[in-house]
Amino acid sequence: MGCFSLRSLLLAAIVISNCITWTASRHSYTHNVSGHRRRHRRQGAGQYLPNSYVIPGGEGSEKGWGPWGNPSNCSRPCGGGVASQKRICLIEGSGASCTGGDTKYFSCNTQDCPEQSDFRAEQCAEFNDKAFKGTKYSWVPYTNGPRPCELNCMPKGERFYYRQAPKVTDGTRCNDESFDVCVDGTCQPVGCDMMLGSNAREDKCRVCRGNGTNCHTNAGLIDNQDYTQGYNDILLIPEGATNIIIEEIDKSNNYLALRSKKDNKYYLNGDYQISFPHTMQIAGVPWHYERSVQGFAAPDKLRCLGPINEPLYLSLLLQETNVGIKYEYSIPKDLAPPTNATYTWTHEEFSPCSVTCGSGFQTRNVTCRTRDELEIVDESLCDAGLRPIANETCQLAECMPEWVPSPWGPCSKLCGSGGSQSRSVQCQKIISNGQVKINLIFQAVPTEPQG
Repeated sequence: MGCFSLRSLLLAAIVISNCITWTASRHSYTHNVSGHRRRHRRQGAGQYLPNSYVIPGGEGSEKGWGPWGNPSNCSRPCGGGVASQKRICLIEGSGASCTGGDTKYFSCNTQDCPEQSDFRAEQCAEFNDKAFKGTKYSWVPYTNGPRPCELNCMPKGERFYYRQAPKVTDGTRCNDESFDVCVDGTCQPVGCDMMLGSNAREDKCRVCRGNGTNCHTNAGLIDNQDYTQGYNDILLIPEGATNIIIEEIDKSNNYLALRSKKDNKYYLNGDYQISFPHTMQIAGVPWHYERSVQGFAAPDKLRCLGPINEPLYLSLLLQETNVGIKYEYSIPKDLAPPTNATYTWTHEEFSPCSVTCGSGFQTRNVTCRTRDELEIVDESLCDAGLRPIANETCQLAECMPEWVPSPWGPCSKLCGSGGSQSRSVQCQKIISNGQVKINLIFQAVPTEPQG
């Protein structure tokens, strides 16, 4: 009954505290400017970068094509715009034609804008002073549509979106966590060097064209069965971590939570207030919280490209058996734990016995920590064979038998005098862990006649 009540309360907390969040997740209009886009920016003011490009339709053969014309103006003054060149097919007559596309697109003005801005939001805001069906709205981007290069905008405070234009301006990001940009209504690849058509990619530590040699990846499975009901800190994710993936390996009624190490503030699923799946800003970067909303029991999953700007505790809100949690994150080797570091198991005092008499159990938190700073680290760094026990039985004084009456039955007469009531009385004794042993039952104990 207690477990059912807790689940009911959690479900109520989800509905009450997250209806606005759920609306925002289904009708996402926040277009964040990810920090990783600025990690690889070069100074490119007024610069055209034609060495890397895309040609829709392919380059084809040069036969029959005239020379490329002059570049167009850059689509943006900063933040990574797009310029283009045209060529003309010189073949005339039927039966022959040029092969390949007639337009070449390349990057320009890749320098940071003086003020951090959202280019898609600026395009939506241009419609603020224009009446829509007789009403003026403040428009913000809606980015959950099926075509990322359409300009879909949503009025603030409303639950609908509208396609304001079939194409966004060239150079608009396709999504919030990619370098790729829209060109003539189509999403085109951009490398981490900010150049259109480039195949430059990041390694796991988000180093452009890196090979991972200076990157340390930490991965494991947390399947400990000694956690207590409620919140349990299970992993410390260090500052600077990138490409973070955390997921339960099976469905459960447990929840993953994130908490700041600095001030113990919960960013996700804290204080028994459970969020609907959505994207949120935590530690300076977007995090994606995924969980099926069709059924109550489901596996939790967290994803984040990083890097995070503060250390975070991953907590498990335990309500039933821990089904196992896989995790992986990467961190530059200069931020990884030193190779000469030593680790030790630590534990708290045992909780009070679960019963006041007879046989019960008691628990305590056990964590793996650095020996010098006592920072919580992954349990794989400590010797599993030396792990202290996290729960044990406790034997208190034997419980005394006691009489336990049932409620009185109905009166034997509906009216008048001479009626009687009866009830059963049991002699009960608690044996262990709340288990009851019934020693004796008295049936039909009458009351005095009711007048």
